[in-house]
Formats: sequence, C-alpha cells, structure tokens
Amino acid sequence: MRQEKDFFRHFCQRRRHKLKASILISTIIIACLAFILLFDSFDLTNNDIDYSTDRDKASRLEKDMELDIVSSIYNTDFKNEISNFLYERINLPIQNIYIFNRDFQFVNKDFSVSLLGTNTERPDEAILCIEKKEEREDVKRKFQCFCNFYDKRYQIENGLIVIDNKEDKSFFIDGALDGIYEHAKTFDRNILDLFYAEELRYKRSCSRNYQVEVYNGCKIPFVTNTNKPELIVLNNIDKENKMDLVFERNDILSGVRGLIAINGDLIVEGDTRFNGIIIMNGGDIIVKEGRRLIVSGLVISTKEIEESKNLRIYYNHEYLIKYGLLIPNFVDINLFCMRNGGI
Repeated sequence: MRQEKDFFRHFCQRRRHKLKASILISTIIIACLAFILLFDSFDLTNNDIDYSTDRDKASRLEKDMELDIVSSIYNTDFKNEISNFLYERINLPIQNIYIFNRDFQFVNKDFSVSLLGTNTERPDEAILCIEKKEEREDVKRKFQCFCNFYDKRYQIENGLIVIDNKEDKSFFIDGALDGIYEHAKTFDRNILDLFYAEELRYKRSCSRNYQVEVYNGCKIPFVTNTNKPELIVLNNIDKENKMDLVFERNDILSGVRGLIAINGDLIVEGDTRFNGIIIMNGGDIIVKEGRRLIVSGLVISTKEIEESKNLRIYYNHEYLIKYGLLIPNFVDINLFCMRNGGI
C-alpha cells in the first residue's frame, strides 16, 4: 500500500514538472512571436512615415511647378515670346501630328513646348503642350499643361469673314490692325514700312525671284528683290492713307504666302495663288478679266466679297496658324487640362 502511494506521488511530481516546462516553453514562444510582430509593426510604421514624407515632397514640388507654368501662361510677355517661338518653328506645309518639341525659357524658367495635333483628319485641333520637369530632394516630377493657343474666332470653315457689326470690327479690324506693324517687327521679319505708300506692285521677275515695287507719289518706285515667295504687307489702319496692292505675274501652282493687311484695293492683273491671311479694311478685291485669284487661308473684309470662277477662297488652318501669329490679338493661350506624375 505504501509503495503505491509513493509511486503515485512521484508520478504527480513528474507531471507537474512537465506542465511547468510546457508553460515555460509556451511563454517563451509567445514572447518571441509578440516581439517579432512588434518589430514588424514598427518597421511598417516607419515605412509609412517615409512614404508619406516622399508624397508630401512630390506634392509640394508639383504645386511649385504648376505655379511656374500657370503664372507664365497668363503673362503678356510670355504670350508674345510664345508667338515668336512658334512662328520660327512652324514649317509649311504641316505634315505631322507631332509638329515640334523644343526647349523654351521664360524668366529663367525652363519649359518644354510642343505643338500637337490630335487628329490627322482635323489639323485645326492642334494644341499647345507646355511641360516642366524638375528634380528636388530625390523626387522627380513632371507637370504638363495643355492649352488652346489662339482665338477661335479666327477659325471659320469657308475661309471668309465679313465684318457686319461693331463687335466684329472692334476685334478683327481695330484689334488686329492696331499695332500690327510693331508687333510683326518683333519677329525679325524683313517687313517694309508702307504706312504712307500709295501702291505696291508684286510680280515674279523670273523662275525663282520676286520683285516688289513701292510707289509713294512719284513715278520712280522703290524696288526690292527677293528669292522667297513670302509677302508681309502691313498698311496703316488710318483710312486716310489708302494703299493698293497689285499682283502682276505670279505662280498659280506654288503661289506666294504671307500676310496682307491694307486699306486700299487688292488688284489682280495676273493669275495668282495666295497662301495666308488677307485683311481688307474698306477696299475691294478686283480680279481683272481673264485672270484668277485663289486664296488658301483666311480673308477678313469690311465689305461683301462674292466668290466666282475667277475668285476662290479656301480655309487653310496651316497658313492661319503660321501668319496669324503676326497679328497682335491672334494668340490667346487658354489652359484646359493639366496632368502631373513621375518622370
């Protein structure tokens, strides 16, 4: 009997020791797991803090870049510089959707400027993309602004705008012609001062040369020659000074391109193709019998113009953009979309 009691006592002691060992091992395991979880949680918290800090840096950088671009876009000097920048880089004819992409600087701020077309069928949907890339505190960001860059009132399907109210006259005549000479001269073009001329005759002297004769109250004209089929004629907006422009001989196939803004008549004595913009402030387009004038671009007139087999006017967006840039109120940059992200 006594032996049985001793056996039972030793058995219980061994069970208690095993139980204590199991509890100790379990406690150690639980403590290790808790430590691991705590360490991982601390590491994740740090990662969140780092991520949040990077995100704040990127956000601050994007806001600064947005401010640089948007403040520049609505600056008058920026508009003038963009006009000059575009004019020098647009080549005719425009054949690609992606017309160009060049670096541009304004007030010590570097931008990338692209002229884009969104549809090969509709080049008139061309838009301006102004982009800025910057790196700060190991954060690289890119910010883009997409803009309409000219006043859509110049876009007309049939290529002819007839001024019949005060509002249109204020915009297309007063706004377009007031200061046009000074504005166009900033493009470093070889433009003649014709404010007091009475007549200008333009003719093709040979296969590759053109001759310009300017009459100013005398029989002997001022004569200049050029090998470029480009004509920029800007007459004073003052109606007291009327100047007639006469096309003598021209090339009906390739034609001459440019911008004409006159108070007098446009007289066609030889078959002529003109690619560009014509602004008629009170004068008429007179096509001599048996001759033709084909205009590809835009005609603005204060008088009714009747098309005929001798006079054809076609809207052309390429020439509108190219030579519209010489008109003071043509460029009107309006932001319609912004996009940001990593480089």
